[in-house]
Amino acid sequence: MTSLALAVVLAALPTQPVKEAEALLSASKWPTHLSPKVALAYRLARTQAGRDERHWLIGKSVTQRGLRVTLRFSRDVSLADVDAVETRGCTAIRLPSKVVVRVGPVLEADCRWSALLGLAAVPGLLKVTPTLDAIPLAPLGVPPSTTLEEVEAPALRRASHPVKATGAGVTVIDIDSAADVFHPFLFRADGGRFPWLDVDGNGVFAPGIDGVDLNLDGVLNVGELLRLQKAAVYAVEYAPSPGWKKFNDTSNFVVGVDWLYQDENGNGARDFGAVYGESKPGFGEAVFVVDDVDADGVLDVGERLVRLGSSKIKAVLDFQTGTAQEFTRGVNLTQFTATPDEQLHGSMVLGSIGGGDANLTRFHGIAPDAELLLAYRYSATSLLQSLVWGQQKNAKIALWEMANWYFEPLDGSSDLEAACDSAHQSGMLQIGAAGNLGGSKKHMVFTAPTGTSTAELSIPKAYSAGVGGNFNLSGATTASISLTLGATTVALTGAQGAAQLGPFQLQWFTETSARNTSMRGFYLATANQLPLASDNTVTVTISNSGTPAVVHGYVFDNGSSWGQGAYWLANTTDANTYGTPSTSDRTLAIGTWLADFPIPPRLAGQLADHSSRGPRGDGLETIDLVAPEDHITSFTSPNLPWGQLWVGGGTSNASPVAVGVAAALLSLQPTLTADQLAAQLRNGARAETQMGTLPNDDWGKGKLSAYRSKYSAAPPTVIAPVARGTVTVVGAVATLNGSTSTDPQGLALSYRWDSDDDGVNDAPATANSITTVDAGAVARYVTLEVANSLGAISRVRLERLAGGVDAGTSDAGAADGGTADGGSSDGGSSDAGSPPDAGQPPDASVPVSDGGSGADAGVFADAGNSSDGGTQPPGPPRGCGCSSGSGSLLFAIAALGRLLGRRRPR
Repeated sequence: MTSLALAVVLAALPTQPVKEAEALLSASKWPTHLSPKVALAYRLARTQAGRDERHWLIGKSVTQRGLRVTLRFSRDVSLADVDAVETRGCTAIRLPSKVVVRVGPVLEADCRWSALLGLAAVPGLLKVTPTLDAIPLAPLGVPPSTTLEEVEAPALRRASHPVKATGAGVTVIDIDSAADVFHPFLFRADGGRFPWLDVDGNGVFAPGIDGVDLNLDGVLNVGELLRLQKAAVYAVEYAPSPGWKKFNDTSNFVVGVDWLYQDENGNGARDFGAVYGESKPGFGEAVFVVDDVDADGVLDVGERLVRLGSSKIKAVLDFQTGTAQEFTRGVNLTQFTATPDEQLHGSMVLGSIGGGDANLTRFHGIAPDAELLLAYRYSATSLLQSLVWGQQKNAKIALWEMANWYFEPLDGSSDLEAACDSAHQSGMLQIGAAGNLGGSKKHMVFTAPTGTSTAELSIPKAYSAGVGGNFNLSGATTASISLTLGATTVALTGAQGAAQLGPFQLQWFTETSARNTSMRGFYLATANQLPLASDNTVTVTISNSGTPAVVHGYVFDNGSSWGQGAYWLANTTDANTYGTPSTSDRTLAIGTWLADFPIPPRLAGQLADHSSRGPRGDGLETIDLVAPEDHITSFTSPNLPWGQLWVGGGTSNASPVAVGVAAALLSLQPTLTADQLAAQLRNGARAETQMGTLPNDDWGKGKLSAYRSKYSAAPPTVIAPVARGTVTVVGAVATLNGSTSTDPQGLALSYRWDSDDDGVNDAPATANSITTVDAGAVARYVTLEVANSLGAISRVRLERLAGGVDAGTSDAGAADGGTADGGSSDGGSSDAGSPPDAGQPPDASVPVSDGGSGADAGVFADAGNSSDGGTQPPGPPRGCGCSSGSGSLLFAIAALGRLLGRRRPR
């Protein structure tokens, strides 16, 4: 049922529930066990009558009979507590598995209006709080890409070689908007390895001419032709003028970036979707990437195509219908649907955590072997359910893609924060995006002296339809607050109330948090919920009869997201702007900096202006870490073809980078507790002179660093060895000889062979450079992998020639020793002497330079602000708490910059 229908029913019901609610509003003394936000939620639901859309702030939290609430107890919630609540007219929320949604001292339930007063008799119940909708984090999108190196992910993989440090065995949950379950970036390259067919015989792969030999008969059959899908990389450009910059915009096939797809039915397009079912690799016509063994950027003769197979998304919990629905891989995942603009944010985040392949695709997530869960938080009613669902699915890391600053005490005491802390203690690491409020003027702070002081709130007409805020007071709490507009002044007295303030309907509430933060919240809305014709300035008067009190003022509106909409005219600061649930005692709060795409006047490596800062409202906690936000990841947008990529942004994209690092570390150390993992991440943070004394409220403990978190030392730089070898066949014996391989630093080498060309190494690494095998088991092409003692690797493709040899030479340094085995694994076995001693860094004294595989700068030759004939990305998605953009490119970019918090230089 829509919010309109709910509101109309509420308005028309001459029933006891409505009478009970009205009685609550008119009571001279507000019940202490009920949050005054109950009154706000009820009034907003009543004023929603006549609107054909759900209210942006209350979402679906109001039903015909009451509202969705969280119930906070003085102890962990027991089943007896659940029974006590349900016998008084409430219904505890349950997952599709029937598990009750309770985390520590917090229970979620739907309560009738008539039940609210009776809940006072429930033993141990402290407070009943309505669930208001959350403003999700909007991506700030703004390619070479150095983010992997900046967080030391390749260095961690090199140090752990041949054991993978790519998140294998770790399940993470992203509580976010929707995602595109059909994006090829979110599939594993486990659908089989196949030779390619050189139809025109020129030794060069040509999409649309050449194909894949699926049945291994050496002939191009119907359905084996491969076509090219360009994976353009989009970046938002803010200066000198707003626009989209499109990279990889040429017609040629770029190995490691673009996709090849099977045109099975010959219609010239790739078909995919639910019609193909769960068992079809890639959920549609096959998509292939290249095992570019020598990393030369060319699909050479003898190199293999690797089909994308299983989804990385284990399950999705969807709340679009108002009732939780689970979509599970292998059962019904292909049936999950959402509009493309709602999929943008979640696709970005999941891709940054675990998209792509560490060896086969140039761009990939930090932990590409992790299992991904997505809770599509269509409204705030889904938050606790998502957390409990993640626990049920054995997620070890939870990512909160939200950072609320409004109607929150920001002192770590909210129900959601208590639930996060309990989940952390139970073993699930909590990571949250700090938010993007920097520079928005949505926060002001000053010390209200004894007597009277004022502040001014500017409400531009474009953002006037719905404006809210709150004043959080510490120190003396005797201050009274009033709002003045024109000749009208309204005092925010009592626990809750409503009045007319000029053209606005004003509602307010007052409550004190469990940690003694006094919060005075207000909400201003136009009568028709449409913008006004002129700007307005509201004067706030604080009358303080006690000792000086520190006043934090926060403001928000229904249109600007992180950008500057309604704002304070004076005393603004970026301090105290990171939001809940990152403000919980145990959740890691992640701020952001930019590695490759700084926004002028900032330089690369500097903190992003829009990154929210600490400390917490009570001053006791602050930002934990900062991570680079401009990681290249999956992109889904209404006006673009499938398979696109983009430069993500904001703390929205920095926090999944942190999740990926945490998953990589946990895959190497699966017995770590959440506390131990959090401590590793904090203690491994990288300090730089520009940061000043650490920890601080801008940088936290410093820059996220995977290698230092594991080994407590800076990673050594590495030059990869040069792989060379021969395959000699004499009679029934094949001799595999890698003895001509060399290492630039003279480090000891180990050798692994894939002699049957199945993508799996024959045996664990060995120091022996020469091995003999049965010639009958040796394929035409053999892969040699050589690793040095610092874990840097190179591979070379060797062709078996009867009576002869092939002395193939790898591109020295072309392969990064830290990457996963490109589809090659040794069944989990490892050479006891190859990796560094567990818990100890490898020898860092060797002064070497990194010759690892960087991105080919040629792919990203500046194509300018090229247009694609109407296929430019639209503005930000609704799933990101932003208006859906449409129309011209300039309109979309202007909206993106305005709504998402990235601002042009001032």
